[in-house]
Amino acid sequence: MNLTAVIVATLFTTVLVKAENILIMEDKVAEITAKALQAFFYDQRIVSLILTEEEVTRIPYQKYKTAFYETLNFTIYDFTISNLSSDFRLPGSRLGITPHSNIHSYIVSSAIIFEKHETLHIFFEQNPNAKWAIVATTFIDDETILQFYRIHWNLYKMAYIFVLRSNLTFETFNSPIVNISLMKLEKCDLFLFNPFEINDDGMRGKVTLMDTSNMRTWRDWSKVFFFYRNLTNNLHQYPLKVVVNDDPMLLETKSRTEYTLPDGELITMLMKAMNFSLDRQYFVDGHLGEVLDNGTATGVTGSIEYNKYDFIANSRLMTDLGTNNTIFLYPHLLAESVFIVKKQQPKDKRLTVMPWQNYTYPLNCLHIFIFITSILFLSITEILFQWKHLHTDRMLVIVAESATLMFSFLEEHSITLTKWTRIYQRLFLCGIIMYSMLLTGVFKGTIVKELNHPLVSEDPQYASEVINSNKGVIYFISIHSIYRKFANDNDLMMTKLSKRRVDCEWEQCLWDIVKKDVTMLIRDNYAYMEATKFWDNKTGDDLYHIVPEPAITFFSAMTATKGSPYQRKLNELILRCTESGVIQHGITSAQHSLKLTYLRKSFLLLI
Repeated sequence: MNLTAVIVATLFTTVLVKAENILIMEDKVAEITAKALQAFFYDQRIVSLILTEEEVTRIPYQKYKTAFYETLNFTIYDFTISNLSSDFRLPGSRLGITPHSNIHSYIVSSAIIFEKHETLHIFFEQNPNAKWAIVATTFIDDETILQFYRIHWNLYKMAYIFVLRSNLTFETFNSPIVNISLMKLEKCDLFLFNPFEINDDGMRGKVTLMDTSNMRTWRDWSKVFFFYRNLTNNLHQYPLKVVVNDDPMLLETKSRTEYTLPDGELITMLMKAMNFSLDRQYFVDGHLGEVLDNGTATGVTGSIEYNKYDFIANSRLMTDLGTNNTIFLYPHLLAESVFIVKKQQPKDKRLTVMPWQNYTYPLNCLHIFIFITSILFLSITEILFQWKHLHTDRMLVIVAESATLMFSFLEEHSITLTKWTRIYQRLFLCGIIMYSMLLTGVFKGTIVKELNHPLVSEDPQYASEVINSNKGVIYFISIHSIYRKFANDNDLMMTKLSKRRVDCEWEQCLWDIVKKDVTMLIRDNYAYMEATKFWDNKTGDDLYHIVPEPAITFFSAMTATKGSPYQRKLNELILRCTESGVIQHGITSAQHSLKLTYLRKSFLLLI
């Protein structure tokens, strides 16, 4: 009897240990998955988890959700999909969050992506402009992942999708004892897709596998970002094509030199000037094309809206990976839709989108007063404190401590006020944040305009060159209406730009960009809202160079000619600090810091 009891107790203990190991592994996978997605959605704070109705009720999902909500401070929304539903619009619009919000992303269960084929296309078509990640909640083989990427990577703007696959899937918990062998592997795989690399089967499109068990720091996870950045950079080596709609009237001519439609003349001009090849195929607006066997990406961009007075760049500019080395022309009765991308851009020719309608005002004395006061408070209080206590040796360490704080700003993914232990350090941080808020014209208690991309530092310097150069400027907008609205006697920047205006008919503007040393400026009403998409799928060397609204607002104030040499020096100092990422990181971090909410509102009330 005693022996039987011992055997039963031993077996029961073994089962409990196995079950405990499973729960530990369950937490481990949830933690790894959460960290991976935090790295991918590094600038996000709202995440919608999209799963099937069956998955939501399972224990692993609840732990996965807890890891996001409690550990990473994400705002979580659930969204379930069933075969009976026909409305697959994501909860962003229903909750007042726009789908293209730069703080809202969507994580999709692989059970939806790989099993519900009848709803997949409807699901993505109803939710454009979203940033996606797929979490494998069921076991998926490599071939299935590869075929999925080949079909969908460009069709639904999925250049930045990754699949995080774990040997511990949500479904294994239905029979935990049977799947103990899977639990011991403790491995999560990350799949990255390169659509242009030749696979073993001889076709384009290859999946690269990364083992996340060795990826513990933000620097390790940054490899994901650089993978796709290198992918866009390498697009220049592939053949360049002009892709036009298969319209019989497109190249129809009235005479030897005159075309029925303006697009015909434009296409012929570009082919002669840039030695492009021509491809004609049928496509519709919204279809982003495919990658051909020779590596050429084909598709359509959004239209450029045209009337007699203004050209407005559509918000879908530079959203397609393929557009880095393909020209897309989508002709209508007039040449309303023209999108040019050159294989390798000349350094002195760029098109810059400058949304002047959001321009607030140049730098003034109030901004300088706040910034200098913060710096003086930082230095004077510390020096007086050390002098009072006769810690003269500590005064020599102030610079080193400041450098350490700035280094933590740049290196840490998420910074809190825990390292800013002294009151002068916190006030200095608040001073920088308030100064940046003033420059972007935000007085609503929340910073809603962020410089949230690492490549943004390249733009301000070029914007400065445009403003301070003597090159001609082509405007696809009425400069006079802008000047009347925003300019005053002291606005030297607008005065300077207006004097350098080059007038030309719209048919000749692109020709002037190719042949003459001029710069083209386009007002974009949607640049601010679409800033993230502009940056995700472009390189810093494109012919069409887009400057998001916060950048041009901030740096036009920083770089415009001012009267005082000290003010110019201060502008230069702030410019360098911002290019290094200090102010950008401070804004992004402080925006979501609960400890700064009250202090930020107090500053706004005082102002």
